[in-house]
Amino acid sequence: MGHTSDMHSQTRLHKRGATYYIRLKVPADLRRHYGKREIKLSLGTKDPREAAILVRKHSVALDAEFEALRHASDGIAPPGQRKRLFLDDTTIQALCDQWRHLSLDGDEWSRRHGLSESEYEECHVRRQATQDALRAMLSRGQTEKIYPALKTFLDLLGFDVPTDGDSYRSLAYRFLQTATETMVDQLRRDSGDVVRTPEPAALPITSRAVRHGQPTLDELLHDWEVADTNRPGGTVDAFRLAVREFHELRGIKPATEYVRKDFLAFRDHLRDKIKRKPKTIQKKINFLGAIFQVAVDNEKIPAHPCSKIMVKNGKKPHTSRLPYPAENMNRIYQCSLYRDGARPLGGGGEAAVWLPVLAPLTGARIEELAQLRTWDIKREGDIWYFDIVEDDDPEFPTTLKTESSQRRLPVHPKLIELGFLNYVESRQKAGRGRLFPKIRPDSKLRISGNWSKWWGRYARKAIGIRSAQQVFHSFRHGFRDRCREAELDEEISDALSGRGSTIVGRGYGNGFSVARLHDAISRINYPHVVFPEMVKSDAK
Repeated sequence: MGHTSDMHSQTRLHKRGATYYIRLKVPADLRRHYGKREIKLSLGTKDPREAAILVRKHSVALDAEFEALRHASDGIAPPGQRKRLFLDDTTIQALCDQWRHLSLDGDEWSRRHGLSESEYEECHVRRQATQDALRAMLSRGQTEKIYPALKTFLDLLGFDVPTDGDSYRSLAYRFLQTATETMVDQLRRDSGDVVRTPEPAALPITSRAVRHGQPTLDELLHDWEVADTNRPGGTVDAFRLAVREFHELRGIKPATEYVRKDFLAFRDHLRDKIKRKPKTIQKKINFLGAIFQVAVDNEKIPAHPCSKIMVKNGKKPHTSRLPYPAENMNRIYQCSLYRDGARPLGGGGEAAVWLPVLAPLTGARIEELAQLRTWDIKREGDIWYFDIVEDDDPEFPTTLKTESSQRRLPVHPKLIELGFLNYVESRQKAGRGRLFPKIRPDSKLRISGNWSKWWGRYARKAIGIRSAQQVFHSFRHGFRDRCREAELDEEISDALSGRGSTIVGRGYGNGFSVARLHDAISRINYPHVVFPEMVKSDAK
């Protein structure tokens, strides 16, 4: 067996000039996947003995790859014919289980056909290096490094998976975990341990057009997605989830066959069976309505089947968020963050003390503050301002909730009094980067995600503010109240806080000069709140 394997490998060994290559024909049934009839790779050596070892190693790997491809796909679908997947936990797990099966099955095939001592040593060293690399990626959450392998795997299975949004990142992270676990299993096999190859996973059934030429809801969703490629990933994921839940209840069929009673049944199911809140149900109905509206606008369907479906609340409206009262703001500014210079690990260094001060004096959203860069604080004449913009900077991107969120927001005089510009200067001298560089994004790439969770815990446990209606966003609610107390026009208040407006022609800067906005924000005050003496600390 070993001699036959060696002879098979040697027929693939070729020499060009002084360098050795492996050269082999692609099996006919897999040529559509590779896009060529032959594979030719440099072995990177001029030593014939080393080349003989390397050609056997590559032959084993390529033969295993060919076999895995055949198991994976029964013929690889070209891009235009791939099945579209919408990711949930079940689908993600099924994909990862399939990877695990194929990897261990291919490895078992190689061992079943026998490995020479040199082939074993080469494979073992390569697996150890791969394991080290995977563990390093996993420990640092570097999921983007696994994207190429994940894309190749999905292509092999014939699946088209949207790569933007949180769900794909969740898949990539789970895939990275699975690849690491699988490599551990292969190394256990190297040690002689018995590691069984798991059964093939039951792959998810994807939605496909039931009748040729008639669009499915999935296809209409795709049209909605490409109509505006700048939508936040979280919004896209929420729309996809609504479509998946609707499919689970009403089934998959041409979009034109859905009627109003399908959507009424979906509404009632979410309310009566799943016990979702009315606001959540209304959002999902509205998501579906937006998808169908794009289809009507594109003349893909003649009518909108779920317009004006309303979800009654049935309860007296309540305020989910309340402003911090002056008493609680003072408790915040007297806690150990300010009193003792404490910097808890989750607080992101100086972000722990500056964000709770910036929020009530700017009215900005937590994400707008957390993602500030050193160059976002600018000056026009004698007026300093925050340049709050959406920017696709490759290293330090920023996102905004709405178009009206983009604005020039003057720095409140109180912030200057507290030394904020000194902090900004220290960060600018440190170099190009975030204003609060120790804040780490969460798994959904929201800069403020983890910090916001930390603040909730810290406010409850360390400060003693336990009301579920008083959260960091309460600072923004309080700013709105102070605008009213200062008798600011609603247009000015909206311009400062980045809220939408019905006024035509606002555009960037909300139509007001920086001087006008500075005059307005200077009138905002908190008469019963004692802002802290800022404790100096390492600002790097």
